[in-house]
Amino acid sequence: MVKATVPEAAEGTSYGMPAFTYKNRQLVYFGLWQNHCALYGMGSDGARQAQAAGYDVAKGTIRFPLDQPLPEALITNLLVVRQKQIDSAGPKRPGTR
Repeated sequence: MVKATVPEAAEGTSYGMPAFTYKNRQLVYFGLWQNHCALYGMGSDGARQAQAAGYDVAKGTIRFPLDQPLPEALITNLLVVRQKQIDSAGPKRPGTR
């Protein structure tokens, strides 16, 4: 889904988890846990959108129950929102995270 939505995204790791960067900035990273999978780094806009859709949210983290299919349309939209945030932030300064 990530590469289909943001083809320029580069795969990598962050905080020991699979991650994608875009324009040298963190786009999203994710993890699988015992009772849920989660997207991290989605920011407050994405978190509010996911919370409104009924998902568990905390500080840019969105948790999806393992017993339900991933909401592809929501995730795609969250990625588009995050990509726009990165685009509007301008170029990354050297030495910053």
